[in-house]
Amino acid sequence: MKYEKLFEKGKIGKLTIKNRIVMPPMGTGFAAASGEASEEITRYYEERAKGGVGLIITEVCRVDELSGVAQPCQLRATDMDVIPSFTRMVDRVHAYGTKMFMHHPGNEAFPITLHGNPVIGPSPVMCKTVGVVPKEMTTAEVEAMVKCFIKGAVIAKTAGFDGVEVHAAHGYLVNQFMSPHTNHRTDKYGGDFACVSPQKLSWVFALPAALTSRSPFVWTEPISGMTVWTKRNASTSRGTWRALALPA
Repeated sequence: MKYEKLFEKGKIGKLTIKNRIVMPPMGTGFAAASGEASEEITRYYEERAKGGVGLIITEVCRVDELSGVAQPCQLRATDMDVIPSFTRMVDRVHAYGTKMFMHHPGNEAFPITLHGNPVIGPSPVMCKTVGVVPKEMTTAEVEAMVKCFIKGAVIAKTAGFDGVEVHAAHGYLVNQFMSPHTNHRTDKYGGDFACVSPQKLSWVFALPAALTSRSPFVWTEPISGMTVWTKRNASTSRGTWRALALPA
């Protein structure tokens, strides 16, 4: 067999995956309008698990109701009321030995989906995807958003997900904070990009603390040089996915 490793077990942190086949986040619009996991989206992921995928990462799942709505039928991790539907979905995927991560993208939303709320960002720099100059977030708003990510991670863990992926690429909110093109801030969330501060990466430090030592936290980054942090240390590396093993 040419790709022998593809079907061998792999590990992300302390989590063992039955093979190296990973289904990345891909939008379907199959979620319920309420943001819960509908029977349609549950069956969609169940069929992929039945087909032998080792790890499934859900499509976009918002963590903020004011500025994170990307489409009408979108998963949400903003309140505990979604947990029963999420648990049903995860259990049906787990029945085939497949692991499942929740995907948190942050914001790159269109005004029409936000019901009058402004598009937000680290600085008022035009987003070519959306075509809107975002409202610059205050320091307090950034700190509140970090808490939204933490709450979303707790909801994911409580529902039985095996890990969480934060989308820090492709122009989404976390990526905007990491780029000198879109982050012109002068507070603790901006500044010298030659030295990425822990404040800029609050999302990285906070989420692992909200989960357990056996729950991987995956950081999706652009394919370029970038500093990738764990809770205790940092190292410069290149790549698309970084799996940050949580402290024991």
